[in-house]
Amino acid sequence: MSWKFPSGMDDVEMHIRSEIKISLLGCCVIRDIFGLHDNDGGYFVKRFVQDVSPISLVTQSPLLHPLTDEYDWLFDGKSRFWGKCQKLELQKRVLEYIAEEPFDYLIFDVAEFRRKLLYFSENQGWFSENYYLRSFLQRYIESGVVPSEYEIINPMEMDRTMCLDFLYSFSQALLGICPPERLILVEIKAGLPYTTVDRDPLVKAEIETAKLFNERMSFAYEVVKDNMPGIHVVEFPQNVKIDPNHKWGRNLLHYTMEYYDYALDAVNAITDNSCCRDNDAEKKLLAELKTGCENIISGSMKE
Repeated sequence: MSWKFPSGMDDVEMHIRSEIKISLLGCCVIRDIFGLHDNDGGYFVKRFVQDVSPISLVTQSPLLHPLTDEYDWLFDGKSRFWGKCQKLELQKRVLEYIAEEPFDYLIFDVAEFRRKLLYFSENQGWFSENYYLRSFLQRYIESGVVPSEYEIINPMEMDRTMCLDFLYSFSQALLGICPPERLILVEIKAGLPYTTVDRDPLVKAEIETAKLFNERMSFAYEVVKDNMPGIHVVEFPQNVKIDPNHKWGRNLLHYTMEYYDYALDAVNAITDNSCCRDNDAEKKLLAELKTGCENIISGSMKE
């Protein structure tokens, strides 16, 4: 098989890609598939929303009253991007925001299902738990925009029928703004340890957390994939490791560059119109790209 990573893309190919408009919904991996390559891999990224659980996206808002401009201070202290994502989730405007700008493909994952959920019984509102943005939640409560009492719910421990209904609603909500042939689901898994426990004690905790995250993410991925026949799917290769020196820091979803090169090549294969007209040919090519990535990873592990 002959294929090359995006780094070999010539100027003509890059120009063609730049005409393709994409929007992104999911976790940091979706961002990095494009952001870690020159010129976003040659694509025109229109909208990106991160850190919203699929369940929170389709459930009731926890807001006790509208978020007028006077509450913009609630989102100070982090980047404008984080504040925007928080505000969109509180208002339950994520899909409305994405749909405001025309796009050719919506690329998404369900990795945020790994997060626990906050449930506010006072108004039956839901919100994604996020330790990184915990200070935001305290502001929301102290300012009175959300109730002060809430439950923390593990999505795998909630009523299974309710959980499946939420994931079905999520699937239908995406199909409501984008036809299946323009949807790309990216499978996400926690990266493997970059070294051994005896060399880095933090690895032990990462292994335990990875097991927990993978259980949740794999469950949601399989359910959503089954709910959305006709969409494109980018599978996760075996033996992908985390990169402790990643641009955005050490994290279970921050991988070595081999993964991002593979994922961008997979997206390129899908957005290539000649391939998309033949579903079997697309699946075959994606499988070859995945095997090629796994072979490169295997070779680097032996060095």
